[in-house]
Amino acid sequence: MYTLDTQLQTNTIFLNSSKANSRNPFIFKLNNLITCPTNMRMLISLEDFVISHCFNNVNTNNNKLSFHIRNTTSYGTITIPPGLYNALTFRDYINSSTLFSDFNIVCVYDKSKCKYSFVSTNEIVILNDGLFETTCGEIIGLNKNDNNQFVTELLPTIPTYTIFMPSCVDFSGTPYIFLKCEEIIASNINSFGVINNCLSRIPVNSPYGYKLYYRPTETIKCISSIPTINSLTFYLEDSNNNTLDIGSTEFQLLIKISFIYTPPEKIDTLYGTLIHHMETKLPEEEEEETKENIIE
Repeated sequence: MYTLDTQLQTNTIFLNSSKANSRNPFIFKLNNLITCPTNMRMLISLEDFVISHCFNNVNTNNNKLSFHIRNTTSYGTITIPPGLYNALTFRDYINSSTLFSDFNIVCVYDKSKCKYSFVSTNEIVILNDGLFETTCGEIIGLNKNDNNQFVTELLPTIPTYTIFMPSCVDFSGTPYIFLKCEEIIASNINSFGVINNCLSRIPVNSPYGYKLYYRPTETIKCISSIPTINSLTFYLEDSNNNTLDIGSTEFQLLIKISFIYTPPEKIDTLYGTLIHHMETKLPEEEEEETKENIIE
């Protein structure tokens, strides 16, 4: 909890992505500089964020599906064009691909189980070995191993070579948007234990085609030590820390900048350590002399 104990007025910055100087990243150059006095710090927070939920659930980061015919040199990768797909349109597109016709593969969707299966007259496996990537594992329903990696070496059943997906399909897209600001050094930590400049995690809780309104119930405030802000650079990322391609979709956000005096140190930062104890402990002789003086 920070106390706004200065007489400087709070700055509110209304930003519209359609007015940005560039996109991906979104750079806003400010004609009026925001300057912080040397004895103060800027307190920066995101107050609200609005965007249309019109970004794709299949993008360049999750649109590859690779197959291999076992004991042969036949390999192939399908690259699905980015767009909005469901279980049926995704199935229809890959079934129409040249790879599936060459490998005699057919994708089948079980509506009762919400799962895919891949049927072929050849003994096929799904590949992800670096050269031939399968990046749509989350979409088609691949399982993960103990190392949190998608298991792609799935053996087909015999005699009909069918690969059954162990999990349900997932075309919901990213559940969160991570808003990052280059000029703000926040103390937020991601799943890898890395401190990054993430300003807020915004839940995608509106249907496709609707407006997404975000106003945090508890505002995250970041203390900035930079003396002047003349531009703001924003990045939008999905839940896998990939750049979120929003195309021509626009967003608006409200940034609030307040000023506080430099918070004083309440106690020594080394308090409770052996170093602090040794530095503050009086020598035994001085302790005895102090006790004798008190008695006299």
